[in-house]
Amino acid sequence: RAGDQATMTQYTRAVGAVLDTLGDVRVVVAHSLGSIAAIGAVAAHTGRMPECAVLIAPPATLGAVLERWDG
Repeated sequence: RAGDQATMTQYTRAVGAVLDTLGDVRVVVAHSLGSIAAIGAVAAHTGRMPECAVLIAPPATLGAVLERWDG
């Protein structure tokens, strides 16, 4: 719903659902926080490993981002 917020876990699962739906994904392109979700989804879905991941401006420190995101 509009105005609701998602956790990083939910975000990662959503990206994983897209990977499942698309099937054979060769390249994943992600920006900023999407980089964390994309890498998490790829790691959790080992049967569908893309050949390449292009991460544009990913966060430098994962811990601080997740703490702020998930509270």
